[in-house]
Amino acid sequence: MQRFFRFVLLTSSLLTLACFGAIYFLPTTIQSVYAFLDPDAAAVIIDPATSSQVMPTRVGNSGWFDPQLETEIIKLINDERKKNNLLPFAPDESLTKIARQRAVEISIRFNHDGIADICPKCGENIAWGGEHTTAPSVVKAWMESESHRRNVLFLYYFKVGVGAYHVGGRIYFTLEIKQELR
Repeated sequence: MQRFFRFVLLTSSLLTLACFGAIYFLPTTIQSVYAFLDPDAAAVIIDPATSSQVMPTRVGNSGWFDPQLETEIIKLINDERKKNNLLPFAPDESLTKIARQRAVEISIRFNHDGIADICPKCGENIAWGGEHTTAPSVVKAWMESESHRRNVLFLYYFKVGVGAYHVGGRIYFTLEIKQELR
């Protein structure tokens, strides 16, 4: 019996040490987080010199992007702009890559950190799961929020990219908009 308790104590001590060690040494970059969570996952790679990106459509076995939902959000956002006598956003492939990258990032840590490094002239709206599981519900929530509405209706934003990332039973949404001439 005493031997059993020693085993339990030793096992729990090792597990505690392993957990704290993993937290202490948890990777800080998104690429490292992918490798840490799933070594077989495709990483997002950004070349700072050219801002070119490689973005997977699937990250490991856990998440996937929803192009149909992304397209529907752009349509609804452009409807809102039209109601306000603004030109529609032009979908932009490079912004879509950024939006998808950010959707993966906010699935790990939900905040606006990082967008300024990736796209200094971008505005960003983010949302996740809960009651926001459809394009109309996300766009409605953004339009009911003063700061998000301001981004959508800003006169000098012309290009758009949207990311809709399904992972862990939730959907993470990003809207990246950029001040760039057509």
